[in-house]
Amino acid sequence: MSAGTADPHMRFRLACSKRLKYLQAGFICAAGSAIWLVAAPRLGVWFAAGTAGLTVVWLAWRVCLADLQAPCALVAQAAGDVSLRSGTRVARTLQLAGYVQWPGFLVLELAPANGRRESVLVMSDALDPTQFRALAAWGRRHGKRAAVRF
Repeated sequence: MSAGTADPHMRFRLACSKRLKYLQAGFICAAGSAIWLVAAPRLGVWFAAGTAGLTVVWLAWRVCLADLQAPCALVAQAAGDVSLRSGTRVARTLQLAGYVQWPGFLVLELAPANGRRESVLVMSDALDPTQFRALAAWGRRHGKRAAVRF
């Protein structure tokens, strides 16, 4: 892409990350197993199974709610602003405050006008490799490398 025809807005459509889904499913299973292993000797098998089952259902419900609110589109602007759009929320524009990149994922720390920062996790399999590299390069260009607080 030449400099004269460069689009000042880079648009990214975020897909569902299969790796993140596998990690979440593993965490939910581990949490249910841990509760059952701790509760079964003390409270009985049936009460422990019910408690573990309720925990698994509650965690799965929270994951589903988080997926509904997760950004599904991201527009990176030349001035360092980011517009996010999700299925349940309208688009909002935030300023890039920092970024951290590890192999396999990128975390963008965004600051709205009211000052409360939020972090957006972008897994490498949520974008195609060229778009992921372009988003990482944009983050390096416009954000400062910072420790992201979760």
